[in-house]
Amino acid sequence: MKLEDLKKDSWRYAVQAMVGDLTDRIRESPDDPEGYIARGRKYADVGGFHKDAVQDFSKVIELDGGNLQGFYFRGLSHSELGEHTKAIYDYREAIKIAYSFPPAHHKLGVSYEALGDQTNAIYHYVKAASLDPDTSLYKQTLDRYTDAALNQPEDPEVLFDLGMVWTAMLEDSIAIKSFSEAIRLRPDGEDAYIQRALCYRSAGEYKLASEDYTEVIRLRYPAIGPFEARGYCYQRIGEYQKAIDDYTTAINEGTNYYKTYLHRATCYREIGLDEEAERDYKKSAELE
Repeated sequence: MKLEDLKKDSWRYAVQAMVGDLTDRIRESPDDPEGYIARGRKYADVGGFHKDAVQDFSKVIELDGGNLQGFYFRGLSHSELGEHTKAIYDYREAIKIAYSFPPAHHKLGVSYEALGDQTNAIYHYVKAASLDPDTSLYKQTLDRYTDAALNQPEDPEVLFDLGMVWTAMLEDSIAIKSFSEAIRLRPDGEDAYIQRALCYRSAGEYKLASEDYTEVIRLRYPAIGPFEARGYCYQRIGEYQKAIDDYTTAINEGTNYYKTYLHRATCYREIGLDEEAERDYKKSAELE
């Protein structure tokens, strides 16, 4: 056996000895997730044993599908292993369990950034900071993007990032101004239209949101655009036939989501097409 292999085996033996008490605890209470959490964290803390940690945290989730620590700590180990797609899944599950848990948002931002998704990274960095505004992280995050905007006021990417900051802080009216400036400087930047549309929707401005979605559809053509999202905006302002047309386009392009059929059924009902409405209600129930 090579010297390097001997060292690895010796280190594994030492680590197994370190977690021996926890392993005994698991043997005594194999259905108690706390034992697996404790051993998984110990594996993660010593370094180099994140695969073992993932196994323990997976057992926690198997025993308790709503365990925040199971998802969060498994996400940390996946991140350490460079498995950021898996980590993102775990952090998102942790957030579903406890939305106001800043560490999960922050680590989710780290994984998104590692995969090159700057938009989602910014959102979750800022969300983490805004959930804990008494920490220095809040001020550092806000200062980082506001300073960049002051120093580069004509940079559409900086203005877009600043818009994402305000969106994460639920300041939709300020975010709209940032996205509008980004659009002025880069009229073909579809991401800014999409984010501004979401802010308009949040503010109840569905007509303005529909106009932004229309621009995205134009920019994306011939690729499929956000017809379902625009259809929903049309529905909210009472333009039911336009909404039906958009929902139908989305369905024809492959959307197979129960809410699409449900919304189209509602629109059919509003214009007196009861037979078509019943057909869509039935399809929606099958998909749900």
